[in-house]
Amino acid sequence: MIDTLIARPHKIHEPVHFQLACPHCRAEIRPEENVARCQTGHSFIKRAEIWRFLSASRAAEFTDFLREYRIVREAEGWASPRAEYYRQLPHVAADDPQKDIWKIRARNFTRLLALVPDSAPLKILDVGAGNGWLSNKLALRGHHVAALDLSDDARDGLGARMNYASRFECYQAEFDRLPFREAQFDLVVFNAALHYSESLATTLQEAARVLNPRGRIIVLDSPFYARESSGTAMLAEREAKFAKDFGFDRAVRNVGFLTESRMNSAANNARLQIKIDNDRWSKKLR
Repeated sequence: MIDTLIARPHKIHEPVHFQLACPHCRAEIRPEENVARCQTGHSFIKRAEIWRFLSASRAAEFTDFLREYRIVREAEGWASPRAEYYRQLPHVAADDPQKDIWKIRARNFTRLLALVPDSAPLKILDVGAGNGWLSNKLALRGHHVAALDLSDDARDGLGARMNYASRFECYQAEFDRLPFREAQFDLVVFNAALHYSESLATTLQEAARVLNPRGRIIVLDSPFYARESSGTAMLAEREAKFAKDFGFDRAVRNVGFLTESRMNSAANNARLQIKIDNDRWSKKLR
């Protein structure tokens, strides 16, 4: 079923230019070649096919997190030197160290496709895009995709886009400071990413800001617990393991996991209607 869905031929459309806004002051940005400036004087560059919307001060805030994230992900085997590895995602070899998680993501990707019509190309924002595998698959199906992440790592971040033949735009930016003007995306997807938010309410409000009135936000593959205590215990266990295995000693800044109560509260603050499907693979917000 998954192979059939992926293999269907689609017309590949030329990528659109998304409407940009300064993540600091919200002023409109009109990029010129590889430089973008807002009316209040903030400037941003495009380097290695990635728009850099992190200021030096904000980038410094995430230095330790990205360094530790890269160490853990490399140790856990989330990357490969082979371009074919990325092109085949979410399908991996039987001996892949993360094969069980990728199996879940492959199943949920099939479910996602059932929610994404192919009758016309959609404008899709992939928030927390990581290595861009989902952006690649959606772009191959003819959609206009913006991939956004904090990491520009060449193996496990936006820099991995070099492995794909599809065309999609890449933006290094924060979840809570999206570099886009209002009401332009048909779909915003948090793919194994929303639990990295530092404030669910703020992150969903920002996603709702760039969503068109008939658009949807889809959240999938984040840790989801029925009870707050279970999620808190998971975080404590994980941090203890990281301290033991890697010597990390830091307080967790992101929310780490989702619960129905957390999502309902954040959705209400963002004035979103929420629907949770029966096996809780995803959340769809309008």
